[in-house]
Amino acid sequence: SSDVTSSPEYQALLKRAASERKGRINTEVKFRKYIKDQASSSSPTSSPDSLIMSPIAYIRTPFIKKTGCPRQPQTCPSSLGQIILTKSTSRECLTQLSSYSHIWVIFTFDNNTDVRTSSLNYKAKITPPRIRPPGTKVGCLSTR
Repeated sequence: SSDVTSSPEYQALLKRAASERKGRINTEVKFRKYIKDQASSSSPTSSPDSLIMSPIAYIRTPFIKKTGCPRQPQTCPSSLGQIILTKSTSRECLTQLSSYSHIWVIFTFDNNTDVRTSSLNYKAKITPPRIRPPGTKVGCLSTR
């Protein structure tokens, strides 16, 4: 019996899936750019519910797909990541950072490929890990 993954049909399907995913991601990137352009072209007073942010850094981790990302750091203690400052962020922002044992990283997912539905259909109630009794749902703003 031969390995299925080496068959031409499997390779063709794999290539097609990668191409379709790339197309979806490109479309989402264009959509995000369109939304960002729309927000920046309107006056700040026209939409009081909007917040325009510019990144000061990006994180680089070994996790390529969202499904492979651990929920908690304890589940993958040996993995490392890097926070890469943008060119416009002054390096002086890091002065004396090494004198602390921890930092808080406040972030947003900039590569969300489902930006339209995620902003419209978020879950208002969630089940946090280790909640007692198990399965209890709480408001999404009632968690840390």
